[in-house]
Amino acid sequence: MGIFSRLRRTGGQDNEQTPWHSQPMEGDGVFVIEDVFVITGRGPVFTGAVESGMLRVGDVLTLDAEPSTDLAISGAIKAIESRHRKSQMVVAGDKAGIMLQGVRSENLPYSRSASGFVLDTQALRGNRMRTLAARTTTET
Repeated sequence: MGIFSRLRRTGGQDNEQTPWHSQPMEGDGVFVIEDVFVITGRGPVFTGAVESGMLRVGDVLTLDAEPSTDLAISGAIKAIESRHRKSQMVVAGDKAGIMLQGVRSENLPYSRSASGFVLDTQALRGNRMRTLAARTTTET
């Protein structure tokens, strides 16, 4: 029996404490990119971890790239997957895969290889994506 069984038995209420994810998350949502891959017909998926704050479907993320690079990636979150399940939000400490609306594979950096051009995931690894506005309250 896990936590979900206990919550189901008590009608969804855990009287011992308020779930940690319902607490207000202050500051910008920051997502650190670990890898990027492209799903044919769907677009790029950014995988990584939420470093701080909260990210929700609909939030606009913008890449914090070095000014010397030409990377300009920005878009609203259209899908989040965390722990092999679709989710509406992720919070600091969560690992997730995120798809951004309006970002296509053509917007990502490519490098030349012997077989042609390949997605340059190394150029994106470690970069941070931030929400445009700080989130200080949660919707109930």
